[in-house]
Amino acid sequence: MPLERHEPRELTPGMVGARTPRDALIEWRRGQGVDGELPRGADVGAFSTPRLARHLLVLDVVSNPVRFRVRLVGSDIVALIGEDWTGCWVDHRHLGPLGVHVAGALATTVGKHGPTAGANTIHRPKRPCIAYEAVRLPLRGPGSTVEQIVSCLEAA
Repeated sequence: MPLERHEPRELTPGMVGARTPRDALIEWRRGQGVDGELPRGADVGAFSTPRLARHLLVLDVVSNPVRFRVRLVGSDIVALIGEDWTGCWVDHRHLGPLGVHVAGALATTVGKHGPTAGANTIHRPKRPCIAYEAVRLPLRGPGSTVEQIVSCLEAA
């Protein structure tokens, strides 16, 4: 994605003002185990509802070294950014400087084993700016490792 610059801002999950990411965070917490165990994708059924699904970016976490691959991009995200990143690696080679920033934020989510949030304004040549807020929600695989991250984005 060619861009002139971007203005990322870290948020705590409680600071997110956009309604859909807040709703996704609430659903993620409902799927969380009583002992604080991370939910699995199947534990968070609300992610499959059309209202939330169109705002979701589902990423696989690949180990050694930790990398992220986009599994699914919701239709509202494709409309917002004007691109479908399904199948792309989240890195400089595929997404430019934005990929480096997003990969760092996803790595923080994996390390924290809990939700993280942020906001960004993307400035692209000859195209309107994109401002959004997002929450990033880790999902576990077998055991307690983070296998996927669901990121819920909404234009701010």
